[in-house]
Amino acid sequence: MNSQKNFLRLISKNIEMEKKEIFVEKKHWDDIYAGNFSFSNYVSNLGLLRSYYHFVLFAILGRFVKKDEMKSVIEVGCAPGNYLVKFKKYFNLMPYGLEYSENGHQKTIKNLTKYGIPSASIFLNDFFDDGFLEKNKDKYDIAFSTGFIEHFDHPEDIVLRHAKLVRKDGLVVCLIPNKQYINAFFTTKESLALHNRKIMNVKELKNIFEKSNLEVLYCNYLGCIFNVGLFQAKNPIVKIIHTIAFVFQRIFMDNLQKIYFKATGNDLVSKYSSPSLICIARKP
Repeated sequence: MNSQKNFLRLISKNIEMEKKEIFVEKKHWDDIYAGNFSFSNYVSNLGLLRSYYHFVLFAILGRFVKKDEMKSVIEVGCAPGNYLVKFKKYFNLMPYGLEYSENGHQKTIKNLTKYGIPSASIFLNDFFDDGFLEKNKDKYDIAFSTGFIEHFDHPEDIVLRHAKLVRKDGLVVCLIPNKQYINAFFTTKESLALHNRKIMNVKELKNIFEKSNLEVLYCNYLGCIFNVGLFQAKNPIVKIIHTIAFVFQRIFMDNLQKIYFKATGNDLVSKYSSPSLICIARKP
């Protein structure tokens, strides 16, 4: 009887593994974070060169983050840690991070120690470790992830695990890339295959959060009409054009869009070309 139970438990575990992750293997992230992120981290965290994308993201978050009440944020899949730096800088939240890639974990610690964030707050662990979830249940004010839930076949289960990390009235915030329409055309087939593109529209993303019994406060496209930085190119000539266009966007277009947002409070977006989607939800 015990052998039969163990066998059924093993089968159940294998089914769950297949259910929760079908797009990206751990080696993919280890390979990515084997590179050097020092310069890109420096640029990302330098306020004078802040992109419109990050400007509008934290401006919108500021409508829902209760500065006097909320004290902590945990980012799921946090490498290399630049969002945690910004959460501390703009909202004075104590940042925590969860990363299961060893290379990503090391890169995050190296980056965050420069900003006074202790290494002990960056956990090397699997998000699907029930022991970690139980230990950290109802512990944080905000659970945040970017470019995470779209790598799973059942993202509603992933959002639900985010929600278990936050206290009552805490926030779950997820960003996903918009690899549809124009952005899909400029994305490699290899990259598209790593993403669950079915959830890359506002209606479906909102539905995922509502299935997790969360109160959706904001759900929309994010980050301007388009973002050249999202495009991918292999041809050397196209890469040069891409780089020139990216510099033009950061110097001119980003600043124009910041002026428009400050004047109107609106982010100019389009489902056909905006770089990302965001959903902000409250745990009842």
